[in-house]
Amino acid sequence: MFDSESSTKKGKLNYGLMLHEILATIQNEKDAELLIEKYYVDGQLSSTDHTTIRDQLHWLFSNPQVQSWFNTDWHVKTETPIILPIGHPKRPDRVLIQGKNAIIIDFKTGQEKPSDKEQVLEYKKLLVEMGYQKIEAFLLYITLNKVIKIA
Repeated sequence: MFDSESSTKKGKLNYGLMLHEILATIQNEKDAELLIEKYYVDGQLSSTDHTTIRDQLHWLFSNPQVQSWFNTDWHVKTETPIILPIGHPKRPDRVLIQGKNAIIIDFKTGQEKPSDKEQVLEYKKLLVEMGYQKIEAFLLYITLNKVIKIA
């Protein structure tokens, strides 16, 4: 039997994962447009999803804060693991580096949770241990169209 609630949840999950993948993969705004078109041509996006994701990314890139993270001359690391002496590596979604300065951006597709902030603070602590001196950290709730600066 077809479960429409399950199908709707799966669709939202796939949509969120696709948005997250795009943002975590690209270097700049133009890359996003090219990747969305590739996914569409390859059949990974329906016409409706193609339009929805383009609209969502258009909103994100119209936000000056978000735009600055993608149209930058800073060195960009996407999904680059931070190797720890013990335990599993940590993978911030996007880290911008310029000298001893760093900006951490973690993308979220669901609702806000206290563990999101804890995760970003852990990334920040690791970058301090790596010698970065001025570090800013942000959570970008993609589907909520919300940016939160983490102190």
